[in-house]
Parts: sequence; C-alpha cells; structure tokens
Amino acid sequence: MIKKHRERAGFTREKLATMIGKSYSSVVAYEQGIRDPDTGIWLMLAKIFDTSVDELTGFEKKTSCADRDLAETWPEVVQELRSCGKIPSLEERRRIARIIRASLED
Repeated sequence: MIKKHRERAGFTREKLATMIGKSYSSVVAYEQGIRDPDTGIWLMLAKIFDTSVDELTGFEKKTSCADRDLAETWPEVVQELRSCGKIPSLEERRRIARIIRASLED
C-alpha cells in the first residue's frame, strides 16, 4: 500500500526517504513488505499521504470515489499540493475548496 500511495502522490523513493528521514533501501523494504515501519514512521506516512495508518496497512479503505477521481483526473493539482512535501492543513484544504468552488461558479 505504501508504494501505491507514493506513486499516487508523485514521489520518488528517494524523495519519500528524505521526507521520513530513512534510507532509500528502507523505503524499498517497506514497499516490498520485507520490513515494517515503526509506529512513528507509519504516522509520518499517514500524514504525508493524508490517509490513515489503517488504510496504509490495508485494514481500511479511506479514499472515496471523489478522492480517487481527483487524483486520476487532476494529477497536476494533487502533484502541486504535495510537491513541497507539505500536506495542507484542514483549514488550507477548506480554503482551496472555496477557491475552486468560486472559480467554477458562473
């Protein structure tokens, strides 16, 4: 599940390794299920990918159809939001949503 989220976010393994303070080989091991991240790393990954640890581990499916649709149809928007490695806060996401709604209203 980590690989799927990393690819969806548009991150390389190197970028993700830097973001979580681990080596490239650790990210590979996490993605291949050779090694499990410790609790702190799971929490960091959940924050980076804006999801739950349960979803990352396969216990829960958090993303809605609308979320998947956005990532698939507007990858540039998703990439731009995540390119700096900072996940927008709830207030920032609400502000972005208001801007999008206002721009689509005629």
